[in-house]
Amino acid sequence: MKPRGLTPEETDETVVNEGNAQEGTERKRWPRNVFIALAVAIGVGVLFTVGHLKSFQDCKCESQKQYNAKDQNNEQARFMAYFSCYGLFFEVHAGAVSTITSLLIAVFTGTLWWATKQLQDASIKQAQDMQRSIAESARAASAMEEVAKHFADNVATFRERSSQQMRAYVGVNIGSGTYQDRVNGLKFAGRPMMVNNGSTPAHEVKFRIAADILPLPLPDDFAFPLPEEAKGGAPLNPQQTFTIQGVVRDFCDDAEVIDIMRGRGQRALYVWGVVTYEDVFGELRSTRFSQIITWIQTRDQLGRIQEVISGFFTNQHNEST
Repeated sequence: MKPRGLTPEETDETVVNEGNAQEGTERKRWPRNVFIALAVAIGVGVLFTVGHLKSFQDCKCESQKQYNAKDQNNEQARFMAYFSCYGLFFEVHAGAVSTITSLLIAVFTGTLWWATKQLQDASIKQAQDMQRSIAESARAASAMEEVAKHFADNVATFRERSSQQMRAYVGVNIGSGTYQDRVNGLKFAGRPMMVNNGSTPAHEVKFRIAADILPLPLPDDFAFPLPEEAKGGAPLNPQQTFTIQGVVRDFCDDAEVIDIMRGRGQRALYVWGVVTYEDVFGELRSTRFSQIITWIQTRDQLGRIQEVISGFFTNQHNEST
């Protein structure tokens, strides 16, 4: 699963938001510039209007004559005349000047209110944009969290699949055996063969095994008792085999030997056990087995009679991990 990127619509929205923010900044500057220009224009207009009044012109001429009489140069006299006459005008028309000033203050106050409202609107919009940005970040974080979960699941699945493909699988096949020969001191015995069918070695391979002449078929409640002490402990490489042996405790009646060998009487030779080992991933594995060992009588190419080992697995005590 890949993180979801911005769609074209979301990209366009981001561009619009940035444009709106820039436009908001320009709006903040516009009232201030307008007020300054308006104040300058009104001031210049007032001075220009006052300067062209007849009373102002008469005052200017009279004042300029007085300053010229004081031995001042023409330019200085003109400046002092303007200064004096403007002062006199504003003093005489103090009420009108106060009214105009109040109007200017009102205009300034209105402009300030309008600028403050624009600033408030911009702040609200910026907060909304921030909330949208936080929501988008939270959504991206959630998407990344889902990606991490899927990645962890994929790693776990890959490990499990790799373990299934590469681990050791130790099975127990029917091998060989010995039938009873009291004269030579031989008891019934089964020799199952362990084989590693996996792709990697099995480590610490240990086994417990037992054999006995038991009823055929075996009772459902048979417990398959085993010795407490396990044998072995060596590794078993891929496709390598290892033969183990279970011998019955006592001799049976010689009259039963043939029926036991053929598996056609009321009793048969059973061999069972459990194999434990560790795979390359450190997991403890086990294989339980239970077999019935029989012999089939055949003749070789020279016509000599021979006993060939055979057998089959029971319905119980055969599973592996």
